[in-house]
Amino acid sequence: MQLPLTLQLKPSRIYLIVLASGHTLAGVAVCLLGWPWLICTALVLLLVLLLQRSWRQVLNGPSAVLLRADGKLDLLMPDASSALVEVATDSLVLPWLVIVHLHGESKLPPLVIWPDALAGADDHRQLRLWLKWCAALPEKA
Repeated sequence: MQLPLTLQLKPSRIYLIVLASGHTLAGVAVCLLGWPWLICTALVLLLVLLLQRSWRQVLNGPSAVLLRADGKLDLLMPDASSALVEVATDSLVLPWLVIVHLHGESKLPPLVIWPDALAGADDHRQLRLWLKWCAALPEKA
C-alpha cells in the first residue's frame, strides 16, 4: 500500500436503510402505545425530523480521508477544508463496518464507514488494513 492514500467517501445506502428502518420501527411503536393521536403525531413528526437531521450530518461529513504514513488521518470536507486528526486506539474494525474514533483540536464524532460508503471496490479493505497497521505503531511520547 502506497501512503499517503486518499479514499473517496460517499453517502452509504446501508446506513440510510438502517436509519430509516430504526426510525420507522420507533414510529410504529409510538403509534401502537395507544396514546392520544396528537401525542403520537407529534412524536412521529419528531422522529422524521431526527431522521432528516441524521441524514444531513452524513451528507455534510467528510468527502474523503487521507491515510498518512505517520498514523494520522486527514479529513477532507466538501467545502475544501481539511482537519488533521489522530486515530484513537478504541476504534472498531470489522469486515462489514469501521468505526473510527478521532482525536483532534475540537470534539469530533466517530467516523462510521460502511463498505458501500467508499468509492473504490478495494478501499474498505485498505482502510481496515491501515487501521490495524496504525494500532501496531509504537505509542508517541
